[in-house]
Amino acid sequence: VTALPILILFMEKMNILRQPIGQRILRYASIDDIAIWGVLALVLMDWVRIGRQAGFLIAFAVACVLFRKLMRRLQERDRWYVMLIWLAICAFGADWAGLHFMVGAFLAGVVMGGALDRFVLPVLVDAWIDRLRRHGR
Repeated sequence: VTALPILILFMEKMNILRQPIGQRILRYASIDDIAIWGVLALVLMDWVRIGRQAGFLIAFAVACVLFRKLMRRLQERDRWYVMLIWLAICAFGADWAGLHFMVGAFLAGVVMGGALDRFVLPVLVDAWIDRLRRHGR
């Protein structure tokens, strides 16, 4: 698609690359390349996939609000299981939308953020300390 490297070589051989006319030619050629790449991107665009991704992001935003409300209402012992289910749903949803499942897992983790620190990690750390105490005897 692009001929910029060849154009630069020609202008360098003609000793006009660093001249004002050479810079102007290079600018116009760059703008032309950007336009060509933009048209190519539009031609190759998968509108179904973009629609799915937009749908996923809208559904994810709504689900985030509901997830946060649910986490506040649940008992501490049930939050761990709900967070695992949330992680799986987000990962599968992102994969369905054409994003990588790790993108969904990352987004799920962002929403869980403070919930892990407040609800899950203290419980796990306490359980690990108790286990270490039992094995030490």
